[in-house]
Formats: sequence, structure tokens, C-alpha cells
Amino acid sequence: MVAVVLIFGFFGIALGTGWVAQLLVGKGRPVDWTQAFWVGVAGMAVATVIGFLVDRDTGSTFGLVGILVAIAAAAVIQSVLTSRAIKQEHDQRAHDKQLTAEGLPGHHQPNKKKH
Repeated sequence: MVAVVLIFGFFGIALGTGWVAQLLVGKGRPVDWTQAFWVGVAGMAVATVIGFLVDRDTGSTFGLVGILVAIAAAAVIQSVLTSRAIKQEHDQRAHDKQLTAEGLPGHHQPNKKKH
């Protein structure tokens, strides 16, 4: 029973960590809960590794400092993901602007004769 509570507590903290990271970095985007969960898990993993390297205790991840480190790590991870998503959207918009009405790339348009 204790293990179940610890597992749900870990996943709850990871989800909360990812949510806070998305609020900090999301740039007004709606919260993607799946991404928030995985970013939170990655942030908790980074905090666990840092906690182990600093004081050889992985239990410090669940303390206040460990959660703050997890939020910081998740925010860095989220900022990388957000910048990649913004770049992809920008590239897609630029590509869509180059298409003709028929859906062909702009260089396939017939040449217009200049008079």
C-alpha cells in the first residue's frame, strides 16, 4: 500500500512540475497534459541525479529544494520543446505561403509574360 502511495505521489509531483514548467515557458499556449507529465518526469529524473551527486541521497528529490530543481530542469526541457514547436509552426506557415491555389509549390506556377 505504501508503494502505491509513493508511486502516485511521484507521478503527481511530476505532473505538477511539468504543469508549472509549461506555465513558466508556455508563452500563452494551452497546457498539453501529456507533454507536461513527460517533461515533469524528465525534470524529476534530472533532480534525482543532481540530488544523488550532491549528497548521495535520492530522497532529497521530494523535498522543497528537489522540487525547485525539478521545476527548473523541466522549464529548461519545456523551453527547448516550445522553441522547436514554434520553429515548426513558422516553417509550416512559410511553406503554406509559397503554395499556389492548386496546392503546388510556387516555382511550379506558369510564367507570366511581361508586356
